Amino acid sequence: MKLTKSQLEGVENDSGNVLINSSAGSGKSSVFTARIATLIGKKGVDPESILGLTFTNEAADNMKKKLIKIVGKTRAEKVYLSTFHSFAYRFLKQNFPSEYGDKKIIQQWWKMQTVYDIIGEKSSRNPNGLDLNVRVGDMLGFISYQKANMVLPEDDVIVDDNVRYIKEIDKEYLQQAYVNYCNAVRNARVLDFDDMLVDFYYKLKNNQELANGLKNKYQYVMADEFQDTNSVQYAWLRMLAGSTSCVTAVGDDDQSIYGWRGAKIENIQRFTQGFRHTQTIRLEQNYRSTSRILHAANSVITNNEHLFEKKLWSDKGHGELIRIINCRNDDDEAERVAKEIITHKLRNANEWQDYAVLYRSNFQARMLEAQLR
Repeated sequence: MKLTKSQLEGVENDSGNVLINSSAGSGKSSVFTARIATLIGKKGVDPESILGLTFTNEAADNMKKKLIKIVGKTRAEKVYLSTFHSFAYRFLKQNFPSEYGDKKIIQQWWKMQTVYDIIGEKSSRNPNGLDLNVRVGDMLGFISYQKANMVLPEDDVIVDDNVRYIKEIDKEYLQQAYVNYCNAVRNARVLDFDDMLVDFYYKLKNNQELANGLKNKYQYVMADEFQDTNSVQYAWLRMLAGSTSCVTAVGDDDQSIYGWRGAKIENIQRFTQGFRHTQTIRLEQNYRSTSRILHAANSVITNNEHLFEKKLWSDKGHGELIRIINCRNDDDEAERVAKEIITHKLRNANEWQDYAVLYRSNFQARMLEAQLR
C-alpha cells in the first residue's frame, strides 16, 4: 500500500504514545491496519502483544481482513482485534466464570420494558403510575450516561448539559429510577451493554494482579474512533497502558456525534496530557472528495469548537458545483432524488450500481426505497 508522508509517519512512529488526528476520508483505517502490520513485519513485534479496539464488529472484521492480506492469516489471527465491548465481555466470562459465565446480554426491548415499568410505578410523587414527563428513550439515555461515567447505584447521579432533555426532572426521582434499573438488571442476572465496560473497569481496578497481567500481555494498544470514547473507556485504556506500553489513539474531534450517550470529545485532548510523551500526527489530505466539497466542509468546520486546527485538502481537482435543493417534505425529497438518478443514468448510459444515496437517519430509507422502486 502506497502511503503519503503524513500517513507513513503515523504508521512507522515508534516514539511511544501516538495520537493520530485524522480527518474524514484521510485513510485512517488503512493507517490503523498498516501500523499493526509494520509492528509485526518490520519491527518484529509479537502479534499476540497487540490489541486493536474499535466500535463495531464490522470495522474490526474489515481491519482483520486487511491485516491478513498484508501479514498473512497465521500472524493476523494472533492480533486481538475487537470492539471495546466484546473485549470486555470475553475478559469477564473467562476470568469470572461463576459470576458472568451464564449471564446474557439483554436486548433493547427488555431495557425499554424495564424502564417503562419503573417510570410507570405508582408512588406518592406519581400516584397515577406512568410519569408523562419522562420518555422511555430519554430515561434509557440518562441511565447509559451514568454508566458511561462510572456512576454506581450507590453514587449520586450526574445531571448536566449532556442530559438536558431530562434535566428538569427531579433529581431524587432520577436517582431512584437509576437504582431501580440497576437492581432489576442484577436480579435478572443479565448484563446491560454498558455494564460490560463498567464491570471490566472495576474488576481491573480492584484486582492489581489481573490488571498487571493485561498490561504485560498487550504491549501495543490501539484505539480507533477515539472521539467517541466515553469516560469509562478512557479510564480502562489508562489502566491497560503499563509503563512500557505504547498506546495509539486514532480519531477526529470534528466527527464526534455521541455526546448524548456519554462520548467525550475531550478525551482526544486528555490523551495528549494523560499518556506521557505523546506525539500528535495530523492526517489532513482527503482521498474521497474534490476540492470544492472540502472547501464547503472547511467553511462549516470553522464554526466548531476546535481542539485541534486542521485544514482538509485534496488533489482531486475542483470538481462539480455543489447544488442545494429545497424540497417541500420528505416524500418530495425522495421523489426528487429518484428522478435525479434516473435522469443522470439515461444521459450518461450508466449502470444502477454506479449510484449511491447517503442519508442521515434510517427512517429516511423507507421513502427513498419506495420512490426508487
